[in-house]
Formats: sequence, C-alpha cells, structure tokens
Amino acid sequence: MNLHNVIEAYIAFKRSLGVRLESEAGVLRAFCRSMGEIEIESVQPEAVLAFIAGQGPITRNWKQKASVLRSFYRYAVGRGFVLSAPLPTMTPKFPPTRVAHIYSTEELKRLLAATAILDTPRAPLRALGYRTLLLLLYGTGLRLNEALSLTLNDVDLANRLLTVRNTKFFKTHLVPTGPKLTRALAHYAQQRSQRLPTPAGRDSAFFATARSGTRWHWAVTEELFRRLRKHAGVDINTIRGWLGHVSLDTTHVYAEVDLEMKAKALAHCDVPQRSHAKQWHLDTSIIGFLRAL
Repeated sequence: MNLHNVIEAYIAFKRSLGVRLESEAGVLRAFCRSMGEIEIESVQPEAVLAFIAGQGPITRNWKQKASVLRSFYRYAVGRGFVLSAPLPTMTPKFPPTRVAHIYSTEELKRLLAATAILDTPRAPLRALGYRTLLLLLYGTGLRLNEALSLTLNDVDLANRLLTVRNTKFFKTHLVPTGPKLTRALAHYAQQRSQRLPTPAGRDSAFFATARSGTRWHWAVTEELFRRLRKHAGVDINTIRGWLGHVSLDTTHVYAEVDLEMKAKALAHCDVPQRSHAKQWHLDTSIIGFLRAL
C-alpha cells in the first residue's frame, strides 16, 4: 500500500479517537515527502534514520520523530500494511532533561516587578498585559496556549469565570477566578479595549498585539519570559536547565542579552567625529600609475 495513503489513514484514525495530532501529523507528512511516492514496504531503515537524525547536532527532536514513527508503524504492522518497522534500534545520547523549577513567593514578586521593562512606544500595554498573564497562569493553572487563546468574550468578569475552549480532546471547560485576579483582569481588559484594536469585536484576542489586535505568539511570549527571568535575577544555571543547554555559553546567548544591553553595546561602536579631518585631493601621479597597471 502507498505510504501516503497509510499515513493519512492513521491520522484520520487517531483524530476519530479525539486526538488532535497536529504536530505529529506534520512530522508524518514531512516523513512522507522525504521518502517520496513509494509503497510502505519499500521504506528502507537507512532512509528512516536519515530523516530522524536530520542535519546538525542531536536534539530532543530526534526522540520526538522516533516516537511519532514508532506509533505510526505500530498501527501499520498491526493492520498488515507492512511486516516490520524499519526503525533504528539504537538511540543516541540526548541533552539533559529540563528540570522543573518551583518559584518561591519572592521570585514571583521579582518577576511581576520586572514586567515594567517590557513597555515600548510600539507596545504600550505589553508590561501590563504580561503582568496580567503571569497572574492568570499563577492563579488558575492554565497552560500558556490556553491563556493566549482567550478572547474578550471568554473572560466573564461579572461572574468571575473563564471559558477555556478546545482544550485536550476538544473539550471546553469553565475556570473560576478569585476576586484579586478578577480585579487584575478587569483593569487590563479596560485598557486593552480602549487602546488596542479589536478586529473581531468581542471575539478578538484578550492578550493582543498593539498593531493588529491579534493574539500573542507563544514563542515571543516565552522569549519575553526569558528576559524577565534574567532581569529578576533568577540563577543562570536554572535557566540553562530550563532551556536544555549543555553549556552555559549557549545560555548566555539567549538569557543575558536584552534591549538595554544591545543599546550600550552599539554605543561603544560609535565612531567619534574628527574635528580636523584631512581634505582629500586628487593625486594625478598615483591615478596615472594605477591606470598604467
């Protein structure tokens, strides 16, 4: 049977069970493109290993790809599409596992205070929004993506309820908020509605960008959090563990540089103006020599 058809059948099967399979489907379709238009039984172990390994150093992406393909081939073998799975039998050594960190009350206070550094002329509500986001995550236990997916309609301030939609297994559930958190949400909601665009009305993103009013991107949000951790004085070794870096040198690239440091570095690069610069004049003898070459 054609590899593409088996992959699409597997994706449809998993989704019928209530599994989103978004990132996994992307891996499988990339695997299909890498193998080309072939039958599933023609896939060679060397080609599978080359796809899993990719380019560059070994990362945890190796383990993710292998896990996705292992689940897929378990389905394919079980239904007789292929006799055995052409997966690698040896696994390489991976970077250290990220260690979870439980923030102390003092660390949380420092993080909240550090949000003041995030405001810029182009993003005047970023500091207030990020402070509200941290309070929301801390007070409700929402996942980051769940919080960023909230709309203005999902935040019911009168009844102190959040409607969290399309969570695990496509479910929607209600999350209550306490009085202090509700006041923080109400303050941000008022400022957000007055000063940021609402392209979809009440269905616009609660945590929105200043330019278009669309939701914050999780990658940008995580990058801002790294800046906050550094500014709040979180130990650099803790950050190294969170990011999965083997060397502190790698961590410093991401955790030690902020806009203020960049500005100071650029200031050192300014070329001083000379008060008495020499005036250039045409030297005909040199020009004649160069033309004769």
